[in-house]
Amino acid sequence: MPSLSKVCTAVTSSARDRRETNHLSYPGIAYTLPPLSEVRDRLKDTKQCEIDAKLMADIGVNTVRVYQVEAKNSHDGCMEAFDKQGIYVWIELDSGFTSFDSVGIP
Repeated sequence: MPSLSKVCTAVTSSARDRRETNHLSYPGIAYTLPPLSEVRDRLKDTKQCEIDAKLMADIGVNTVRVYQVEAKNSHDGCMEAFDKQGIYVWIELDSGFTSFDSVGIP
């Protein structure tokens, strides 16, 4: 398994960048599954990720947020597909079946 530093690129911004552009922009989309889909992992299908990443890059997307992944699956193929297109991937670590219990929180 490749180390995280070999697969991920740090997203950084300097104060100078923000002053010159007045903002830090991530033109991106939520990369989610269709409603009621039985698939629980958006980053499992390398071929689909390759197709989607190319199309996203063509329209200027540089960031995707992924809501559903299963830790037991390999995501190397999809991560490489997005990396090849220069697209950052933000992954939500919630399983979709967890929640915070707010009892006792003021």
